Amino acid sequence: MKSKKNVVQRAGWAMRRWAGWAWLGQAIRRHWLGAGVVLAGALLFFAPLLPRITTYSPGGDAMFNAWTITRMQQCLVGQNCHDITDGNIFYGHQHTLVWSEAQVSTAVLFLPLRLVTDNPVAINNIATISMTFLLGLSMYLLAMHLSGGRRLIAIMCGLIFAFAPFRMSAIWHLQNLSIFAMPLAVLAILKYQAAASKRAARWWLAALFVVLLYQCYASWYQMAFTMLAVVTLVAGLRLARQVSWRQTGMLALVVGLAFIAVLPLAKVYVDSSKQNNSGYSLTEKTLYSSSLKDYAIPSSDTLTGKVFYKLTGHKPSEQMHNGYNPDSQSYHGATLWLAALIAVVLYIRSARRGGTRTPQFVRSRALAYTFAAMAVVGVIISLGPFLKINETYVYILKSAQVPYTVPLPYLLVELLAPQLSFIRAIGRASVVPLMALCCLLALLPHVIARAQSATSRRYRMLGCVGLVLLLAADILPIHMVPMRPNIAQATYQIPAVYRYIRTQPQVDKLVIIASQDVSPGESNYVREQMLWAGYHGRYMYNGHSAFIPRDYQATMRSYYDLSGDDFASMRSKGLGYVLVDKKASTAATNQRASQLPALYDDASHRLIAIPQ
Repeated sequence: MKSKKNVVQRAGWAMRRWAGWAWLGQAIRRHWLGAGVVLAGALLFFAPLLPRITTYSPGGDAMFNAWTITRMQQCLVGQNCHDITDGNIFYGHQHTLVWSEAQVSTAVLFLPLRLVTDNPVAINNIATISMTFLLGLSMYLLAMHLSGGRRLIAIMCGLIFAFAPFRMSAIWHLQNLSIFAMPLAVLAILKYQAAASKRAARWWLAALFVVLLYQCYASWYQMAFTMLAVVTLVAGLRLARQVSWRQTGMLALVVGLAFIAVLPLAKVYVDSSKQNNSGYSLTEKTLYSSSLKDYAIPSSDTLTGKVFYKLTGHKPSEQMHNGYNPDSQSYHGATLWLAALIAVVLYIRSARRGGTRTPQFVRSRALAYTFAAMAVVGVIISLGPFLKINETYVYILKSAQVPYTVPLPYLLVELLAPQLSFIRAIGRASVVPLMALCCLLALLPHVIARAQSATSRRYRMLGCVGLVLLLAADILPIHMVPMRPNIAQATYQIPAVYRYIRTQPQVDKLVIIASQDVSPGESNYVREQMLWAGYHGRYMYNGHSAFIPRDYQATMRSYYDLSGDDFASMRSKGLGYVLVDKKASTAATNQRASQLPALYDDASHRLIAIPQ
């Protein structure tokens, strides 16, 4: 009898265990097609990169981000690193890894890649492709929930969120790509609000915490934008009485816990910003804000944009957009805005007409109003502290010759929340209206089905397909990922000298000389030096970041002649080795380096121990 009871207990335990994982199989069966289309879109877009995934880099910020996540991974595994703020650049300064976005959670997400490669170029490229896919997947999942499982609309929403013109301006910015957490946070909140049991509600709260924690540790910028979306959503649901005060309190608690969890890193970041005086001025923030023109003019990346520029005779130049800041190319598609407007109008009309109002319709209507408000708030925030007309925020009254400006609500953020002074590229906030518009598009079928119940299913499907085609022509790119014309100049393989340095633990605290570099804190030379610092893990005096130490560039330029005084200065800074990049240095520098004994020498580099 006892044996039979044990068998029953084990069977019950096995069934409960199977039921706990059954949701995964259900999710795969339901979403494999949508996820597959989004994945195919990402692979197609990055097809030119795939054969060169281990060697190609466009340079610039792509190299900087490659260093950021690979250096963070070195710190996570304890490779010549004291803590996760310990960047191996600007030797002699502390916490240099948080002088810009530290991207801790992104480094964790792709840490398993180090089991197969430690090449920073490969890791960065794989992360870029993967996170572009995650952008589309996260929005697809949210749209599937909002649309009631209408797969075609959900797939379109995912593709728009991943490949809108806004994305094309910053394809290689990993910190921007981390915003895939925002749709997931919204989805977790909506799932929590509609949870059928306390157990399910707890799981969705836990999911929300994990998503917010990822976003907080991935990017300060995107954290602020995600919190803007979360606060707007919860406030809208509460005003519409779609969440109780208790639910609101639980959501606020989860958000608060995510903030508390990131406080240790935030404190180091804020302290470093104050110490380095690395905030941004109102002028800089205005330059990096969107303008109304950015929202109105089609992108040359799309079919609609090509037609627009052909018909108008204009060229897609700086005169057509806020060319100072590519991040602010915030064209989200006239078709998408029109579809969102139609959705809101139909929900308003349907509410006024009365009739049977199911709980699902009431919820969808509340969400439509909330996402509409979110879109408006996001646009206003992205315009920055002052309204720009023709890319300037200072205007002249012709009659009185008096300059004036038009202040916008973001100016209050500057006055009331100076802690957000690290945000410069405010135009990136246009990701909030982009997500809100996608959500309104997903809600459109609900209200159309209610308003046109007599319309045949065939006509509705034709209308849906037509809308999808218009959206594709207006928003999706008609090209693959742009590659540099001269592929050879964008091909980077780990230099032999860095492989040597990595095998020599005593070789550390380097200064790299590239005497052709007239701007050693901003150039592509220094970014490439940082790229390989993400491979070898040694400390170096060179570096690039949001903050450049005072006198750094002048000091670097003074080292180019490799004089005795230079070596004395290097020793005083605690440096031990000089690495001369022969191909990036002048003949005079190479001549001087050739006179010094070398630990390593090849056609590209000469490694020298600093003479005593």
